[in-house]
Amino acid sequence: MKSIDIKKVIDRVEAFPTLPTIYTSLLEVTSNPHSTVQDIANVVMQDQAAVIKTLKLVNSPIYGIATRVTTISKSIMFLGVNEIKNIVLALSIIDLFSHSNENINKYMLEVWKHSIAVGVITLILGEILKIGNLEDYFIAGLTHDIGKLFFMTYYVEEYSYLISKVYEENLDLHTVEKETFGLNHDDIGELLSKKRKLPDLMQHSIKFHHKGGMGNNSDKLVACVHLANTIAKCMHLGKSFENEIVQPDYEIWNILNFPVDTSIHLLRDKILAVYQKSISILILNKE
Repeated sequence: MKSIDIKKVIDRVEAFPTLPTIYTSLLEVTSNPHSTVQDIANVVMQDQAAVIKTLKLVNSPIYGIATRVTTISKSIMFLGVNEIKNIVLALSIIDLFSHSNENINKYMLEVWKHSIAVGVITLILGEILKIGNLEDYFIAGLTHDIGKLFFMTYYVEEYSYLISKVYEENLDLHTVEKETFGLNHDDIGELLSKKRKLPDLMQHSIKFHHKGGMGNNSDKLVACVHLANTIAKCMHLGKSFENEIVQPDYEIWNILNFPVDTSIHLLRDKILAVYQKSISILILNKE
C-alpha cells in the first residue's frame, strides 16, 4: 500500500470537527464560581440526546451507584461537576467517530470494547490504590485510543487494509502506522487532544498509554491507564489490533505502589463483572 503524505494527515487533523456547543457551554458555566448545580444541569438539559446518554453512563455498573439516578442535577451530586463534564466530553468525542463502512465498523466496535475495558480497569485500579479523587479515571481510559478511531473514520480503506496486513504478517501496528501515515495512533491522539484542548490528564493518558509516564513519578492516572491497557489485552477484552502484548513499563510499579495483599483473582472477577454489564449497556444498548 502506498504511504500517505504526512502533511495531508496533519491537515486532516487540523480540519477535525470542533467539539459540540454543549461542551464549550459547560466549560463556561463551570468556570464561573457563582454557578449552581442547577445552572450546570440546565446546560446539559439543552441537549436531550446528551441527557439520555449521560444518564445511561451514570447508571451503568462503572460508577456503582446504588440508587437509580434520573436527573442531571442528581448525577452532579453523586459524581461531581468535573466528572459529568468529562462524561459529556467523552460522549461528544464518541459521536465524532462513526462510519457506515461495515468492515471498519467491525474493527471500530472491537476498539470501543477494548476502550471500555481500559476505562473500567483504570477506575478499578484507582479504587484498589485508594486514590481519593477518581474523577477522570474511567474517561481517561475510555479515550486513550482516539488515534485509532481517527484512522478508522478518515482513512477507512487504508486502515482496514493495514489491520489485515498486521494480523496476516504478524507485524507491529505502530511501525506499520508510521510507515503508512508518517504518524502512529499515539501521535495522532496527541495532536487531536491538543488541537481540541482536552483536559491535561486526558491528553497525557492518550499520549503516554504505551509508555506509562511523563518522565516523573507523580502521575498515577497515566500509569493506571498504561497498566489497564495491558491487562485488557491479556484478558482479551475487545481488540487493540496490536499483536504483541508488551510488559508494562517497570517504573509504573514504583509510581503505583500496589498493596501487597492485592488478589489477582478477585481483581479479574471484578473487572469481568463490571465490563460485561457495561458492554451490555454502552454497546448493546440494553437497560
